[in-house]
This record gives sequence, C-alpha cells and structure tokens, in this order.
Amino acid sequence: MANGTSLMSSFAEEINSECVIITAGDGDSARRFSVPQSLLCRKSKWFENAFKAGKTKEIALPQDDPAAVESSIFFVYNDSLIFKTGRLSIEQRSFDLKLCYNIWSFANRCLLSELQNAATHRACYVLNDSNHDNDIPTITLRECFEVTTAESPLRALIGDYCVKLFEKHDENDFHIEELEGCPGLVATLHQSEVVRRKLDARDFPRYVKPAKLAETLLMKEEEPRRDAVEWRAWGGWDEIKPTCKDCAYSSSTVRPVCSRCQRERCKCYNQTWVLLCSGCWPKL
Repeated sequence: MANGTSLMSSFAEEINSECVIITAGDGDSARRFSVPQSLLCRKSKWFENAFKAGKTKEIALPQDDPAAVESSIFFVYNDSLIFKTGRLSIEQRSFDLKLCYNIWSFANRCLLSELQNAATHRACYVLNDSNHDNDIPTITLRECFEVTTAESPLRALIGDYCVKLFEKHDENDFHIEELEGCPGLVATLHQSEVVRRKLDARDFPRYVKPAKLAETLLMKEEEPRRDAVEWRAWGGWDEIKPTCKDCAYSSSTVRPVCSRCQRERCKCYNQTWVLLCSGCWPKL
C-alpha cells in the first residue's frame, strides 16, 4: 500500500514531466492545452499509445468540445469534477448536462473510465427532477442525445427523462416536435418504456439511483482509493462520509437499514445492513 509521502512524490515527478499539447475544437473556438505527458499517459492508454516512442508531442481533437477537454484535464490532475450544488437554474442545468455528455464522449474515446463514471453520475444528478424546480428543455435533450453513439448508456438516461416528461405533461405543454427526426431516439424511448414496466417504481427513472443500476449504465467498478488522508484548505482533514448504496451521494440522511425489511430497527434473523438515504428509501 502506498503512503502519502510516496503518492505526493510520484505526483510531483509526473507534473514535472515533459508536456504535450492537446488542441480541442476547430476554427476560432479551438483551444490549446499543455499537459504533463507522464500524468496524462498514466491515466489513459489511448494517450499513451498516441504519444508512444515520442513520435509526436501534439494531438488535434477538432471534434471535441474545448470545455469538455478542459474539464477532463482538470479530472486528470484532481480525480474529480467540480460543479455547483443545490437547485440549479434552467440555464445552468442545461449547460451542465451538455457538458457531462461531451465529457463522457471524450472519455469514452480516450479510455478514461473513471472520468466516464464521474460524468455519468453528475448527469444523473442534473436529470433528477427532485433536485431542481424546472424541466430541462427538449432541445437540450436532443443536443445531448445527438453527441452519443448507439452503444452509449447515456442514451437510456435521455429516454427515461422523456418518458417521465410524457407522463408529467399533456401534448400542448410538451414540445415533441423538437425531438422529431432524431436518429435512434424512438428506439431508446421504447426501451425506456419496457424498463419502466420491469423495474420497481422506486428505481425508475434509472438516473435516480445510478449506483444501484451501475451495471445498466456501464459504470465500471472502481478500486477503493483511501490509502492516505488528505488535507483540504477549506475543510480541514478529509473525512470518510457515509454514502448511499443506491444513489452514491453523501447525505446527512444516510443511515444503516436492514437489507431485508429496510428498517432501522428490526428483528430479522442474521441481519445484514446497507446504507441508504431518505431519498432512496422513503421509510427513513
């Protein structure tokens, strides 16, 4: 097991390694980023192969959103993405969702599975209506859907959200014309309808409990990374906070409940316990 000193020493060596240039976007909107090669290649096999044997020190990614690449580089350094918390305005909600979809597409191509997980988890938070006071515009849903490939699990999230919108609004309030002609969307909507009938009502839409339905969303299991504590200037020493088993969010309402009867106090034989928040289990 690595200790804190060796982790920090290794990181210092990586950020002082020779830098490579990534150009994201095309035309006037293109941006250039300088990134330590050693750090980038340790995170991504795709970049390791691209920069192999020192044949090139610059890669152009004209199809990628510069903001998504910028966020991805932040993740390479920090192993996290940072977004606003709480209830979001419709503008912020739309921006965050499109950014997450662009990040996921970039991470998928560059073999950054942990970054895919982070983008998926944030997209689930943004889509979850219980966290916000407004509906995501259908034009935003279409734009997000169009950046995905047929095999992307993020398509299922858009399908689930549209199914919930169909239930929530009548035809006059729902701008269905903004979704018409979007390749693959009709099939995705049918699949979401099938899933809705099969799942427990509390587990649909799937973005409500991304951790519980991780296999469906292709979120790969990550190795635990708690082999050193961290000091954060704004919060003191890092603390391990309880996380809900189903939604994977930390919350003051997270508490242990019996895995059988889903109660805090029970008389079940040979009890086993799971951590759930009040949102994932209304009985709490």
